[in-house]
Amino acid sequence: MFKAVMHGHVWPVSDIICYEGRIAFSWTYSVWSWRHGGKRKFMERVKASAQEELASADYEVYDLRQIRCLIGADGPRFRRMLVAEDAAMMEQRMNGMEADLAVIDRKLDAFCRTREAFGELRYRIDFYDNSYEAVIRGGKGGMLWTMLMP
Repeated sequence: MFKAVMHGHVWPVSDIICYEGRIAFSWTYSVWSWRHGGKRKFMERVKASAQEELASADYEVYDLRQIRCLIGADGPRFRRMLVAEDAAMMEQRMNGMEADLAVIDRKLDAFCRTREAFGELRYRIDFYDNSYEAVIRGGKGGMLWTMLMP
């Protein structure tokens, strides 16, 4: 229970950050640019943001004397446990993102057909502070669409 309370103090209302109208940092790629460095750059940006978010979580500012009867003199240990739990959850999200992008890579062959019109794939990941989105446009029409759109 105290873990949930502490997480709620560090990231208030984090359960409702994935709403539809939230503005995201968005990058548009062609299939070629995605395969030749776009995926790597997108993953680097997302992982850097995840590390910044973990670094901004500060459990040291909270006074744990009120729950000393429950945790004893282990306040610093409890804080380290919360930080380790946050890092494990973020690592799990990053592994999930890598798995999702691997599935997208397998699906990209369908976008290389010359007869396909305006096909696109979108991948979005939301953090507490920021949202990131990759839009991959494929096919001959998708490439022209990417060049014509600002």
